[in-house]
Amino acid sequence: MSNQPDFKAQVGMLTEVIQNRNHRVHFFPPFHCELNWIEYYWGAAKRHARDHCEYTIDAL
Repeated sequence: MSNQPDFKAQVGMLTEVIQNRNHRVHFFPPFHCELNWIEYYWGAAKRHARDHCEYTIDAL
């Protein structure tokens, strides 16, 4: 069934809703932190917090 052309051409409902509102959608493969930009952002934020942390609420 997965080899059928109409099955391959079918997009998900969420993708259809987003595209019908003239937006683009790109889904990343699950559990691939190398491809997800937010993982790099959080990694940098955690590194900065560790390097500059005084372990008080006020310092954070």
